[in-house]
Formats: sequence, structure tokens, C-alpha cells
Amino acid sequence: MRYAITMDADMQHHVTDLPRFAESLHSHPGHLIIGTRQRIGNQPSGSSFANKLSDFWIHVETGKKIKDTQSGYRLYPLSRSLGLPTGISGYEAETAWLVRLLWHGTPVVQLPVEADYLPEGGHITHFRKGKDFIRISLLHTVLCIESLFVRPVNGLKRLFRRMS
Repeated sequence: MRYAITMDADMQHHVTDLPRFAESLHSHPGHLIIGTRQRIGNQPSGSSFANKLSDFWIHVETGKKIKDTQSGYRLYPLSRSLGLPTGISGYEAETAWLVRLLWHGTPVVQLPVEADYLPEGGHITHFRKGKDFIRISLLHTVLCIESLFVRPVNGLKRLFRRMS
């Protein structure tokens, strides 16, 4: 097995987009392919804010602009993914894995995909607003520190470019 595809179980992704992942993989072997959800319809405002916040912090930590860092619709190249240390489980593990893949130079394809958002109260989610927000905030704090001091070449270069 060389690739793995993930799809969140909250019923917002379309299986009809799967062939597009295969087409993209054919054109971009070895890439991480992220299904970037088209932000339309009933997307909850809290979800939209959290996604934009995560997009911002991952850009700060990696220097890469990813439009939908919280999308669970991804195709992972296993040769680049297996063995990456994250030491994290739960909701924020996907974020830690993405940042580490970007730090290790994994190229990314952002593939627009359809997304359905159920009406208020009908959305299936395992996100716990208070607890998971605190955990993801702590994760980004650690990743920012690591990007500046443990990975100083890239982190400090980005910081000095922004300051000049």
C-alpha cells in the first residue's frame, strides 16, 4: 500500500470526488492531496472561524499557504507519512501530521471538493468546543516555538523576511 485516503465521517464530503483524487495522484505522485472544501451554504460560523485560524497558524509555522488545513478529506503518501513523530492523538493529530509533512518538504496539491453542511443541529461532530479549542491552541503554541527554535533555519528566515 502506497497511499491512504481519509474522509471525515460527518457526512459533509462527497464520495463522488474520489475519482478526482485518483486523477490528481496520477498527475502528482508522492504529493499530499488535500480536498479544499468550497465554503458555501450552511457552514457554521464557528467552524469557519476555526478553519481560518488554523490556516493562519499553519502558514506561520510552515510558510505554506493551505486554504483548508482542517479538511479531513486527504490523500496521504505513506512513504512520507509513516514514522513521522507527532506524539499527539485526538482532534489535533491531523494538524500535527500536516505540519510535520510540510516541514519535511512534502509537496501539496489543494483539490477543490464539494461540501455539504447540514442545518443547525443536524451536523455530526466530535469537536468539543472548549476542550478541543484549548488543545489545538496549545498545539499551535508548541508548533510555533518549534518552528522558530528547533527548526531555526526555516523559522527564523521567515520571521526576518516578514520584519524587513
